[in-house]
Amino acid sequence: MPVYELEHVAITVSDLDRAVAWYSANFGFVEAGRSDKPDLGVRLALLRLGDRFLEIFEGYEPQPLPEGENHLQSALQRVGTKHMALVVDDAAAAYQQLKDAGVEMDMELSRGRTSQYFFCRDPEGILIEVIQRNAG
Repeated sequence: MPVYELEHVAITVSDLDRAVAWYSANFGFVEAGRSDKPDLGVRLALLRLGDRFLEIFEGYEPQPLPEGENHLQSALQRVGTKHMALVVDDAAAAYQQLKDAGVEMDMELSRGRTSQYFFCRDPEGILIEVIQRNAG
């Protein structure tokens, strides 16, 4: 079987410039390029974090996130993509830094058997899990 690894995640937002600034300021993404795709009706920016990418689309006529997707529990019941996850070396520090920056927190810092994690939302309401894996 071929060997696979994740290359990028793509999201759609209503304000590309705001999203690029937000992901850069809060998570350290670095803009790698922008383009316009009139045939698809979108502009896009490619952001890099380490050796992985976040592709952000802005439609010429953006549509809002469906109402039910605004709540973690109801969103998890629906078929489809739910969130992206970012690994961090200190979940407690990340939680406090994002909270102090005014980022919307969807879940308090929680501890599981193999990780510490929390959920927050970007300005569009897109869920982001921030996770620290426990050693061992």
